[in-house]
Amino acid sequence: MDEVGRDAFVGLIADLHDRLRALRPGSLDRPAVWWAQRLTDPPAWRDGATALRFVVSYAEDGRVDGHATYRVKSGDESGNPAGEARIREVEADSAVGYARLWRYLANLDLVRTFSVRRAPLDHPLQYLVADPRAIVTRREDGLYVRLLDVAGALAARRYAAPIDIVIEVRDEVLPEQAGRYRVRTEPADPHTGRSGTADAESADAQGGLGADVARVDASPDMTLSVRELGAAYLGGTSLGALHAAGLIDEHRPGAVARAAAAFRWPIAPFCADMF
Repeated sequence: MDEVGRDAFVGLIADLHDRLRALRPGSLDRPAVWWAQRLTDPPAWRDGATALRFVVSYAEDGRVDGHATYRVKSGDESGNPAGEARIREVEADSAVGYARLWRYLANLDLVRTFSVRRAPLDHPLQYLVADPRAIVTRREDGLYVRLLDVAGALAARRYAAPIDIVIEVRDEVLPEQAGRYRVRTEPADPHTGRSGTADAESADAQGGLGADVARVDASPDMTLSVRELGAAYLGGTSLGALHAAGLIDEHRPGAVARAAAAFRWPIAPFCADMF
């Protein structure tokens, strides 16, 4: 572990963030100008806490395998030190690196509480601590998806299971996007297990199956609005749950279950950057 200065920090971890970003639905890229904005830290924004501090984690072979940014606000309780560590971000490409970073943060001197303002719903820390009840969470809205090009969006994402289905989409704001779309995953390459629609780099980063998407006149298997499609697009909201709520019409038995299996994703969507 090492604490470094801001300029050195970005140079050490920018490539790692780019690799991890490809795995998290909803993440944004961070070009140099965005890193500069994200790490801007005037005293007026600190609420009495320290300046941002930057931590880099190294694996046994010397490569950077994780990073964290945080600040500390001093405090006391009945005359005893009770500081707060305000953690901006923790990322790692291995479970060992992730646990190493959190152990480092948890061992900060004179700190009693730890807060993370924005975090994904599947935050691994929940499963690392001895007492999960010690972690208090509050769920907030953080990411909205509005599809402007339904066919393009459905073809751009990956699918967790094979699917061949006709989806009817309603869109009162952009009626030209309303219609029926056939979503059909491509057969996997028997040698690689990857679908043939994505380039190798994308397939390696994301996994799953690519799909061919086309407008059709065939009878739909299910009907939903573009709002529900946007909610499920990144894999964090279940189409099955939306159907149970009466927000999806199923025209062919089992269609929603098949679509839900294909649209789900093992990593919860999350965007760490305000935009």
